[in-house]
Amino acid sequence: MNAWVQFVKKEMKEMKEFRYISLGLIFGNYIAVSFFAYVNHVPAFISTWVNTLLMAHMVYLIVYYCFRLFLNHHKVVVRGDFSLPGWKVLAAKYGAGVLSFTISLACTLFLGLLSSLIVSQTSMNLASYFPSAIYLYFHLLCISTFIISWIMFGRTLFEVVKKRSPFYARLSIVGVLLALTWLFKHWQESGLYSFLFNWGTVELSAVMPKGGTLEVLPAAYIGNYVYHILISIVLLFLSGWLMDKKRA
Repeated sequence: MNAWVQFVKKEMKEMKEFRYISLGLIFGNYIAVSFFAYVNHVPAFISTWVNTLLMAHMVYLIVYYCFRLFLNHHKVVVRGDFSLPGWKVLAAKYGAGVLSFTISLACTLFLGLLSSLIVSQTSMNLASYFPSAIYLYFHLLCISTFIISWIMFGRTLFEVVKKRSPFYARLSIVGVLLALTWLFKHWQESGLYSFLFNWGTVELSAVMPKGGTLEVLPAAYIGNYVYHILISIVLLFLSGWLMDKKRA
């Protein structure tokens, strides 16, 4: 466990530039938009822009992962100082990414809170803000985690197959992803899926403030979040297993 924690710390240190850049973009955008809203007398535009910044966090881990690959010279396997199984290496990278995601989203939510206090037209208040912030955090993290788990799996699969044939590596990525997309689409539309995972209704009108970004959706299911988390964990272990195969 100590080696894994050290690996996470190493990841956080190596990705500090990314955090500085992302935070700079967030605050820079907020200042620029606030100035625009002030000059043009449209204060409600600030809240709209903050919502856009919040939704952008759905792809935060994807951008983080791509930046990490760039630092690693586009290699998915990092031969670091720690002899860890593949799934632990990926879990450490994911853990460091989540910490960066949390810092970035917390700053964005703080700007949202400022906007709610500044803009009189918004229905947001302190009593409704914190439940909304907590729900948004887990909602965006779940979506981002699910997407990045597929990208990590696809990338690792490509690296493994590429050792034998670059052509078959590309073909395998396209074939596997298309087949799995078709399979999961039909599975999630089935009655069995609804029976197993459409439970724990979350009324978004009670969680999100009036006019919130997610208000267009009537409800969400806790079971759906559990399902996506389970799939992400399975993909993590599969990716780790493929990494170990590539190392062997």
